[in-house]
Formats: sequence, C-alpha cells, structure tokens
Amino acid sequence: PCSGQSLIAKGEEAVGCWSPNMVDVNVGRQRRIVGNAVKCLKPGGYLLYSTCTYSIKENEKVVAWALKEHDDLEAVVVPHLESNRSTYSDVPCYRLFPHQGMGAGAFVALLRKKGERPEDRVINPER
Repeated sequence: PCSGQSLIAKGEEAVGCWSPNMVDVNVGRQRRIVGNAVKCLKPGGYLLYSTCTYSIKENEKVVAWALKEHDDLEAVVVPHLESNRSTYSDVPCYRLFPHQGMGAGAFVALLRKKGERPEDRVINPER
C-alpha cells in the first residue's frame, strides 16, 4: 500500500493521496510489511521494495528505516536503473518518472540479506 500519487499521472482519481495523514498511515503499513518480509529472507535472499508514489517518507525514508532496523540488510545497485538513482538517499534506490517513459511513476529499491546463500539441498532419491 502507498498513497498512489502516480495514479494522478495516469489520469485516475486518487482522492486523499496527498493527505499528510494518509502518507503517515502508509509509512506505518510499509514498515510492518517490510519488517515481516525481512523475517522470511534467507542469507543472500532479496527483497524488492516498490511503491507507486513520489513521497520521500514512503520511499527513501522507509528504505533508510529498514537498513537501520535490520543491520543484516544491504541496498543493492541495479546497474540498469543507475540513471534513475534517487538524489534523496545515499544508498542505491531509484525513482521512475512518467516523463522518462517509465510508466506512471514508481520507486524501487533492491535489498539483500547479507550472507552467503546456503547450498541447495540435494534430495537423495535412494533414501
């Protein structure tokens, strides 16, 4: 869930998306979702955080919170998106704008749980 500010770029009605209260409510939801998703990651696992809003509070600040709260997370550079790197953060995260031909607008950050991926277990069919 996000405040959906990019819906306006699509010409859709997004009543209340600019409300400071709605943004704050979404930040709480986003933190809970990310916090629970991190618990599901194995070492070396990835989490893609994405919204369809332009709000710094819902984007870069949620990523900063996740990295601060979960010291086993790191932000990953996405070379294909480097030209869209956010200037609102020191860590790699990306803003995609409609005028760049990137849809109605979005924010993305790729997070990775530190550590090596455990070897895939091979099931012995003879057992």
